[in-house]
Formats: sequence, structure tokens, C-alpha cells
Amino acid sequence: MKFICNFLLLLNFLAYVLADIVAWEYGTKAGLWFLLPLVLFPTVTSLANKVAISRADKFFLSEWQVFVKKIKWGNGVVLLTMTIIYKLFLEQEN
Repeated sequence: MKFICNFLLLLNFLAYVLADIVAWEYGTKAGLWFLLPLVLFPTVTSLANKVAISRADKFFLSEWQVFVKKIKWGNGVVLLTMTIIYKLFLEQEN
């Protein structure tokens, strides 16, 4: 199960890498904006074990449910941060 979770975590990160590669074709501003998930996602998912997942979660939930909670936490923080930065800085210039 650990292998599957790590593999899916890697696929999620690679999706952000692919989004960044595609974003560079739309311009420098979009490419730089999509660099943010490449830094944020690994940081947030590593912190999710201490911040979002409690000992009770690890005891009462299955390993898959804990993993899904970790992925939801990581993607949620990344998408929320990207939305806030877009609304505050990038949308104003248009």
C-alpha cells in the first residue's frame, strides 16, 4: 500500500510539473506562477503529517483514507494559494 500511495503522490507532483511546462508556452508570467506548486506541494504534503493528520486519524482510518486526506490537504493549499495570488496580483494588471 505504501508503494501505491507514494506512486500516486509522485503522479500528482508530475501533474504540477506538466502544468508548469504547458504554462511556459503562455508566457513568462504564467510559467512563473505555476512554479509555485512545485515548491508548495511537497512542503505542504510533508507538513500534513504533523498539521492535518492526527494520531486518531492514523488509528481509526485506513491507510488509504489517511493518504487521501494528505493529498486533499496538499492540493487544497496549493489551489487556494494560487487563487489568492492570482486575484491579488495577476488579475489586477489586466
